[in-house]
Amino acid sequence: MRRIRVIHWKAGEAGPLLEAVRSAGFLPDYDPALTATQLRGPIRETNPDAIVLDLTYRPALNRDVAAMLRGVKHSRHTPMVFVDGEPAKVENVRALLPDAVYVRLEGLSAALRELPSSTPAAPIVPPLFIERYKDRTTAQKLGVAPGGKLGVYDAPPSYHSILGDLPEGAEVEEEPDSPCPVTLVFVHDMPGLLEAARRLRNLAASSKTWLTWRKDSKNGVTQNSVRSTCLEFGLVDYKICSLDAKWSGMLFARRKEL
Repeated sequence: MRRIRVIHWKAGEAGPLLEAVRSAGFLPDYDPALTATQLRGPIRETNPDAIVLDLTYRPALNRDVAAMLRGVKHSRHTPMVFVDGEPAKVENVRALLPDAVYVRLEGLSAALRELPSSTPAAPIVPPLFIERYKDRTTAQKLGVAPGGKLGVYDAPPSYHSILGDLPEGAEVEEEPDSPCPVTLVFVHDMPGLLEAARRLRNLAASSKTWLTWRKDSKNGVTQNSVRSTCLEFGLVDYKICSLDAKWSGMLFARRKEL
């Protein structure tokens, strides 16, 4: 049976989407436990006939995932279908991927049956996330809004130079007692990584939680060790960025219960 890869980040709300795929005569491939960075492997292995992405939940994440998949050779020509979403958010995605298909849920089954076997010979490959945001300051990459607050924990003395200029009216609070809208936890060694994961677990429900580590890996902390350690605490990553030449950051959320 022909297969469709379904991407929806809220398992409890994916049922109607999966049913629409089945009613079109396709087998949906859906695994809500996968993070954005883990999708490439399964898509390479199954080579789906299309990729369906729901824009009602985390539309910016789906936009970045779609851009990433277009940049990978094995999924570049796979048709992409975006479903529902707020009009303004849909237009943001359409500006990046105008050759994808955009439908309402009630029209998904018909759209899948009418899909070509691949995108045009020269599909649009948008710039990757890191290229689109390379001119942003570190604070902007972290999501610090004008007038907002950033809570930092275990920060080195030089952390102000890492953050650079803040948006107008934004403030940094060191070791805050209560969650700030955005949190940045610095990790300096493996024991510190365990403590940081515990802290992020407590903060993730009420704050945008970032963990940052040095890129040189001399202390044993790497992207893989950060991801695997945080996963043990029920945290999944969904965005990564370069804070500066020496520090990388990863954004986490609590894993949804299946």
